[in-house]
Amino acid sequence: MEEYAGTDDRGDGFTSTVVDPNVWRRRAVKPSGKEYYALLLVFVGDILIISHEALKLFDALKQVYTLKPESVGPPLMYLGADVSKMQTVSGGVCWGMLSITYVKLAVGIVRDLLRHDEEGEDLKATAKQPLPTSYKPETNVSQELNGMGSPGIYS
Repeated sequence: MEEYAGTDDRGDGFTSTVVDPNVWRRRAVKPSGKEYYALLLVFVGDILIISHEALKLFDALKQVYTLKPESVGPPLMYLGADVSKMQTVSGGVCWGMLSITYVKLAVGIVRDLLRHDEEGEDLKATAKQPLPTSYKPETNVSQELNGMGSPGIYS
């Protein structure tokens, strides 16, 4: 992605974020005058552009990369998750991600793995949910999730 966003002379101004090098951003202004960050989310062969000038950015990307023509347009899927426009409670419109296809594919993979398991185990049909409804992952500060050796993800 550096070939397009970070090191060329077009002055597009995208920089990779410190938190995730696959997220590129630049300051932008909508026609209404509202300021925001235009984003390029890049992972292997998936690119998701969040900008009021998304098609213009795709045209610039085409100068550096080969893009499938059918892949340029409103997103339908990103990283295995379905993407669609949704209406908010307040009446606004936003883009959202759904896990329907991702979960169906994941369950299919697990079924296939279990089918080939030597012990002959199968998926339990009695599970109503994978975790108790009282489980709050955002409050989990266990060492295993941290990877830094100290409590808290951002410590």
